[in-house]
Amino acid sequence: MKSIKLEFSLRDRKKDVNVLRAESKVPGVIYGSGIENTVVYIEHEDLRKAYNLNNDNLQIEFVMDSKTYVGLFRDVKVDYLKDTIMHFDLFVPNTTAVMPFNLPIKLTGQSLAVKNLGAVLEQYIEAIPVECTLANLPESLEVDISPLVELGSVIKVKDITAPENVTFTTAGSHSVVSSKAPKRAEKIVETTVGESIDTEGEEKEEASE
Repeated sequence: MKSIKLEFSLRDRKKDVNVLRAESKVPGVIYGSGIENTVVYIEHEDLRKAYNLNNDNLQIEFVMDSKTYVGLFRDVKVDYLKDTIMHFDLFVPNTTAVMPFNLPIKLTGQSLAVKNLGAVLEQYIEAIPVECTLANLPESLEVDISPLVELGSVIKVKDITAPENVTFTTAGSHSVVSSKAPKRAEKIVETTVGESIDTEGEEKEEASE
């Protein structure tokens, strides 16, 4: 799993957090397994680089009291109008405990339905809920789309093999990705069906006459 190293500084609880923000620093709290709740701060630019990786499962390595920890961001508050991170929580989990995660999906391979039939890929979910230890958490779940060979083919959760030591916690019937017919083809089908209905109606009128 991808990780990044960050440096945090201990924060004086008496210091106004708005003063820290004016100095381009972000206040936060570190808590979890084997560590006391600790108020800290970090340079805004350093935190932004990590947060902009847009990965909820990004492992943050840091040193506190000469000991190395691994944490996960939780409850990051962002002022989107100012494009500024206002506060963060960093949770330090028990690395041997099984925990819930959302595992991002990465589509791989080539769909013959897309290549030869002009199908359109439609991805229904961006991540799959799983349970595993932090040590066994993959960076992403690769889903091969080569089984999508026909219009309307669907890959469901039950069609995917879970990584080693990882358990899917969502229903196997949930659709992940499909090869949809292009809109033009759908329109042609709808028109054809409509024409057949009109013809049947005309035949009934002629018969009644």
